[in-house]
Amino acid sequence: MTIEYDGTDYHGWQRQPDPEGRPTVQGAVETALARVVGRPVRVQGASRTDAGVHALGQVAHFEASWPRTPRALQKGVNALLPLDVVVRELSEVSPAFHARFGARGKWYRYTLRNTPHPGALDRDRVHWVKRVLDTARMREAAGHLLGTHDFRCFQKEAALAGGTRSTVRTIHRLDVVRRGPYVHIDAVGDAFLYHMVRAMAGTLVQVGLGLRAPGELPGILASGLRSRSGANLPARGLCLMAVHYEGPQ
Repeated sequence: MTIEYDGTDYHGWQRQPDPEGRPTVQGAVETALARVVGRPVRVQGASRTDAGVHALGQVAHFEASWPRTPRALQKGVNALLPLDVVVRELSEVSPAFHARFGARGKWYRYTLRNTPHPGALDRDRVHWVKRVLDTARMREAAGHLLGTHDFRCFQKEAALAGGTRSTVRTIHRLDVVRRGPYVHIDAVGDAFLYHMVRAMAGTLVQVGLGLRAPGELPGILASGLRSRSGANLPARGLCLMAVHYEGPQ
């Protein structure tokens, strides 16, 4: 499945025990699927997006018996999903396919609204920056993050504590593009650390505001210190655009 969702009202993608009973996107999809196929279904997503993060191209897989076409299953599930979650595509795949472990890359987009006033209609999907951003400086800084590096300086400190997993990742593309009132930061990489894109975006915004020089980025990377990079920008500006299964796009 390729799934689109507005993450505003969800406690992230992943279903998890929660005494407050907050909904997750995975939970909504599994509930709808179970009603259609007549038995519980476990869904595995490619990315565990955080609370408030959106997706245009989340990919997930599941196993279920279904006597009709995938198109009929897609229509049935969409009829039962809340309006802020939609299955855009659904197809049969090999039993060897795994949405998470088979992924070769992901494309995330962080969207900034760069105007003197905030927007009413896009308030849940962008982060508003009032002062004018120098996108040329941001692109120069972004160039220092391309390639393979240890990105631990952009990972949430709580995730680093006591962790043994590698923090080395490869960024294939990191673009900063202004389109009308919006500035898009597009990050394409083999994988991303916890909060990595939001921290990179926060650092690039500081560069765009003149609070940092583009040439500081190599030193920030080399330090490995989360305290050296910018603050995480809010989750609402982040969207998982696509998951790639055939290498860099």
